[in-house]
Amino acid sequence: MEWSVYLVIALGVFCMHIIFGWGSSDKKQEEHTEPPQLDLSQVEEEISQAEEEMSQEQELLQVEQETRDTMLQILRDIGCQPVVDEDGDVAVYYQGAYFDIIFYGRYANVWQVAWDVIETDGFKCAWLYEAVNAANHDYGPTVVVDVRDDGKALVSSLCPVMLHPANPENAVYVRTVFEMFFKKKEGVRAHFAKIYMRENGEGTSGSKGCPPFILMPKSQKEIPS
Repeated sequence: MEWSVYLVIALGVFCMHIIFGWGSSDKKQEEHTEPPQLDLSQVEEEISQAEEEMSQEQELLQVEQETRDTMLQILRDIGCQPVVDEDGDVAVYYQGAYFDIIFYGRYANVWQVAWDVIETDGFKCAWLYEAVNAANHDYGPTVVVDVRDDGKALVSSLCPVMLHPANPENAVYVRTVFEMFFKKKEGVRAHFAKIYMRENGEGTSGSKGCPPFILMPKSQKEIPS
């Protein structure tokens, strides 16, 4: 008889559990919690800001493409054969010298990369830095020196130009910029020669004329990667 009494009690507890939901977990209650309300005004503001940024970026890309097209036409007009790579940068030879052109908006950064490569072992780099700094005070492109861990110093020049397709003097302007690169190289050579003669004495053998490094176009030299 006792086991039957226990069975009836157990069945009664089970029924009460089902009817009144005794022992329901907090997790089950949480499932019925209302989701948090979204701030629609904030969402709309973020969407509007994202759309504005995309619009500005698209406008910048359009201007950049217009500048690239303008430069390409100028280069062809002055007798060059430019090549556009997959990134939209332009490579071109002018008077035997190699140039890279990178675009941003209305600006085109014209680079003559590694127009000289110098072995730094036994070379007075301090003299080169002084010559470059003196040359950079002159009008024209900026000269930069990149000293590598492999014992080589790469001498390059950079000149940013601003182009607008409506400017009738674009071709004259770009041609003048290219010519200034050659003048700036000769400026570095001249300043270095002065420093060399100052340090070695004007009458020292080999102190006159060109300094002990040769300026050559990129196409004629092996440029380190």
